[in-house]
Amino acid sequence: MLAPEVEVSEGVRTPKINIPELVLAMDSTDALTEIRMLQGVGRAAGLVKLARKRAVVPTGGINRRSFNWTYAMQIAHEHFDVRRFMLDFKIFDEADTGSIVADLALLRPDVISVHSLAGGAAMRGAVENKNISRIAAHTIDSRTTNAECRTVHGLNRTSRVLRLAELAVSNGADIVIAPANDMGTLRCRYPDVTLMATGAVLPGDDPRGHEGAMAPSDILEAGADYFVMGRAFAAVTHPEDVLEALVDNLS
Repeated sequence: MLAPEVEVSEGVRTPKINIPELVLAMDSTDALTEIRMLQGVGRAAGLVKLARKRAVVPTGGINRRSFNWTYAMQIAHEHFDVRRFMLDFKIFDEADTGSIVADLALLRPDVISVHSLAGGAAMRGAVENKNISRIAAHTIDSRTTNAECRTVHGLNRTSRVLRLAELAVSNGADIVIAPANDMGTLRCRYPDVTLMATGAVLPGDDPRGHEGAMAPSDILEAGADYFVMGRAFAAVTHPEDVLEALVDNLS
């Protein structure tokens, strides 16, 4: 990858680069932080992930009918040239997953996430109601330790990931979301499934509790199609500096 070309707009350096594998996680609780992230990184990301905890657009709780996602996506598109979105709800409502996904699909996001723990019927309901969106299935949080998995589920972490991934894939999910250090195992098991890794950390950065955190370059080499990053961009005044460091890591 070439070094980024930079343009100057209103005092902010905006790298003219494209990293289609980057999923920019907009998980901040501060609106100004999210605006800086969109301005500095939004155009470069393959997907902008909007979480249920919104900062730019208050939601008034988790009632899906109070979400103003149309407005959030419109602002990101018109002001920051963001064109591809992931609505990351980790939907966990077994009985209502299909109708929730149907509501969200009306917004025409690229990806809608559900949780594999909702079960096979819920996953099938999501797939049946996704319209043009892709369904991404969460397996386990990358902060979950091996000991916690053994205590709660009687399985090690990787075995738990594989079990939930199989549930997702066998019921039609388009994308499997899993910790970074499980990407190699998943790619061997599912050569044709799209994989999204959590726990991407630049070399030298604090892993922030992610078990088995890996550098983005290593994640892609292990077989992932996407990697999620957000906190590294949110933690600085100039997210475009982190974007340039990411380009260096991927070069």
